[in-house]
Amino acid sequence: IACVNVPRRSRITKLAVDPDHIEELSDLFGESLIISRTEQR
Repeated sequence: IACVNVPRRSRITKLAVDPDHIEELSDLFGESLIISRTEQR
């Protein structure tokens, strides 16, 4: 999974796996994570 480079990347990766947390991540990091997820699909 492509994630934003952050200190707590392992935690972000876990959240990125769970669709329920996508909205939380989008609020924190903007749409960059959503875009990276979309590109992988």
